[in-house]
Amino acid sequence: MTKPPERGRRVVVTTIALLVLAAGVSLYFAVGSHRMDTACSRDATSPTGVASSVSHGWSWVPPGFTCTWSTPDGDVERTSLWW
Repeated sequence: MTKPPERGRRVVVTTIALLVLAAGVSLYFAVGSHRMDTACSRDATSPTGVASSVSHGWSWVPPGFTCTWSTPDGDVERTSLWW
């Protein structure tokens, strides 16, 4: 009797797991980027008069998407967008 190819099965399972992980990460950033763009463009998110100067991006501390803008008195404020 011959044994089934265990190494081949492990390679296939590992490859599938990595592809699912990569798809999940890509989906997280795609949806998060869309939500960030929508939330940062709302007038209610930023102070009056500075909506055109809002920038957005990823922050590692704290982790998440953020909106950043300069207030009229020069301070920078941030809003983290969490799920």
